[in-house]
Amino acid sequence: MVPEICSERTSHKKVCGFQEKPHKGDIEQMTMNICFATDDNYVRPTAVAMMTVMLTNKNEEICFYILAQSLLEKNKEILKNTVQKYSPKSKIEFCFLADKMFSQFSFTIKESDHVSLATYLRLYIPSLIPDSIDKILYLDGDIICTDSLASLYETDLEGFSMAAVHDERTCDAENFERLKYPVENGYAAAGVLLINVDWWKKNNVQQKTLEFICNNKKICIWHDQDALNKILNGTIKFCHLKYNVYEQLYENEINYPPEFYQEIKEATENPVIIHFSSGRKPWHKESRCPFSPIWLKLYRQLFGKKCRLSHRYKGKVKVLWNLKRIADKLGIKKYEEFKKHTEFKELSEIIQKKLFGETL
Repeated sequence: MVPEICSERTSHKKVCGFQEKPHKGDIEQMTMNICFATDDNYVRPTAVAMMTVMLTNKNEEICFYILAQSLLEKNKEILKNTVQKYSPKSKIEFCFLADKMFSQFSFTIKESDHVSLATYLRLYIPSLIPDSIDKILYLDGDIICTDSLASLYETDLEGFSMAAVHDERTCDAENFERLKYPVENGYAAAGVLLINVDWWKKNNVQQKTLEFICNNKKICIWHDQDALNKILNGTIKFCHLKYNVYEQLYENEINYPPEFYQEIKEATENPVIIHFSSGRKPWHKESRCPFSPIWLKLYRQLFGKKCRLSHRYKGKVKVLWNLKRIADKLGIKKYEEFKKHTEFKELSEIIQKKLFGETL
C-alpha cells in the first residue's frame, strides 16, 4: 500500500493559478503553468531549460512549478534569478515532497541508468501543485525549447488524461507483452506531458501509478514512464513528435517504425522541443548531438562561464572511448560516434537566431 502524501509549498512570489479559458472578447491573458522536477544535481540544466522556454515564449506569462524533495538555498536562488532575468512578469513556486516513503523507489534506479529518484516526482503533481490548476505542462530538465509552446499548451484535453508524443517503443510488441495492454493504445514518452490535472485527480492516477511500481518492480524497466503508460493507456492524446524530438533522431539512430518517418522528418526540421534523452548529455564529453554547442552557449550566457564537461562513461568503457577518439582523430579508423553532423548546420543557425538573435 502506498502511503498518503504530504507536501510543502513555498513561493518566491504570489502565484496566479491557471485560469479558465476566457470567453470571446475577454482580453485577460492566461497563465501558462509549466512544471519541472529536479534535485540539487540537476538545477543548472533545469535553469537552462527554463531559460529557453522564456526566450521562445516572450509574450507568455508563465508560472514555473519546481518539484523537489529539497533544494539548497543557493540552488533555489539560481532558478529564481533565471526567471527574474529572462521573464520578470513570470513567476516561480517551489513544491517540496515531504513523503518519507519516497526513497523506497531507489530500488528501481540502477547505476547504469541516467535518471535519478527525481524522475518519480511527476507522479505526485496532483498533490504538489495548487488546487486551482486544472492543466499543467511537465517538462524534463534536459530539454531546450526552440519555438512557441502555445499550440501545445492550448491542446484540448477534454476526455483525455494527458497529451504526449509517441515513444520509439510505441510499436514494440515485447513492450506491450511486458506491460499487458493493447499495442493499438500506443506508448507515450514521459519527458513532455500536457497533464489534465482534474482527470488525474478524479481517476486517482497518483495512487494507481505508485502502487503499480511498488507491486511490479521487475517489469517497470522504464521507471514511472512504464507506470504512466500502463495506467493511462487508452486515455492518452498523442501529439506531433515536434513537441519532444529525441536527440538520437539527429544522430542516425531512428528506432521508430516506418509509419512515423514522415512525422519524424517534419519534427526534426521544425522542432519545438529538443530532448537530450540519451545518457550522453550536452555537458558530457561523449555527447554526439549536433545541438550540444547551443546548449553550452546557453549555459555560458546564463552562468557567465563555460560549462565544465564531464565523462558519461567510466572505467573500461571510458578508456575504450578515449582510444577510439584518438584513433578517429589520427585517421587510423573512423567511428560513427565522432562524425560531425554538418547536415544540421542550417537548422542550428535558425534555432540560435530564435534563442540569441545570432549564430555561433
